[in-house]
Amino acid sequence: MRKSSHRRNKSGRHNRRGRNKSGNLFTRIAMISSIILIPTTALGVGGYFLNDYINTPQLDTAFCYESKQQYQTAFFADFSLTQQISSNQQRDFMNAMKKAYRNLPANGRISFFTTAQDADATIVEPVFTICRPPKNAREQKSIGAPEKTTTVLKRDFKKAQDTFSKYVDALIRDGKDTSKIAKNSPILEMIQAISHFDFASPLRKLYIYSDGIQNTRNGRFCMAKGELPPFAKFKKRPSYPYIKPDDLKGVNVEFLLVEFTPLPTKGHEHCTTREVRRFWTDFLKGNGADHVRLIPLRFGAGT
Repeated sequence: MRKSSHRRNKSGRHNRRGRNKSGNLFTRIAMISSIILIPTTALGVGGYFLNDYINTPQLDTAFCYESKQQYQTAFFADFSLTQQISSNQQRDFMNAMKKAYRNLPANGRISFFTTAQDADATIVEPVFTICRPPKNAREQKSIGAPEKTTTVLKRDFKKAQDTFSKYVDALIRDGKDTSKIAKNSPILEMIQAISHFDFASPLRKLYIYSDGIQNTRNGRFCMAKGELPPFAKFKKRPSYPYIKPDDLKGVNVEFLLVEFTPLPTKGHEHCTTREVRRFWTDFLKGNGADHVRLIPLRFGAGT
């Protein structure tokens, strides 16, 4: 009997050990599963927030939110004349650039193009581009951008203004730099190149700062007889299709026409001031511009 009892006790202890091993195994599996599950869950939650962040519009280094409906403005400055302008005309130039930026709607983008020697090319790129960020919660909401505090909106707006002012100052300096002064005045070619430029959304506004005296093989306005005929006659030239811009439909144009002395004058004997003004108005309207406003900037006084 004692032996039998001993066997039963031994057998019971063996069974308990088996059950303990089995229980420990399940505990270890549960612990390992939880360890694996925690980072996986964290990764899933992190991925969700990362995806949400990526899909939320962000202000880029040009102070722009990406948008297919963005208002696009281009500003073209003819660097063939910037050394000759008066202080009043330079003031007009600076004020025009500031006005162009100030008049942008929230998230509107302005791109600046010049004929400076380091920027003159058949396929053009802007010398700089910048947006006007929203300045209050109402504007921020109107473009579908994420909410920001008033403090942050004011900070972004001020930083954008300061950056724009630095760009303008640099552009004014470049306009006086003899190494960058354009040798020719490819106004027709630049308008065509800007019309070909791949803006993120359709161009809505175009500013042109120039004396209107085209000076390339495609035309030497006022310098030779017959070089500045009425636009109706000019567009019949065999070379015209090669400088014709894309359709400017939907674009409002403001032409800041720099005038030094009434034409004709020495070196520009073959045109009148009125003919220059008329040509550019007809050229822009004839290529589809919705509205053309020509503003003479006279040498002795601002506009």
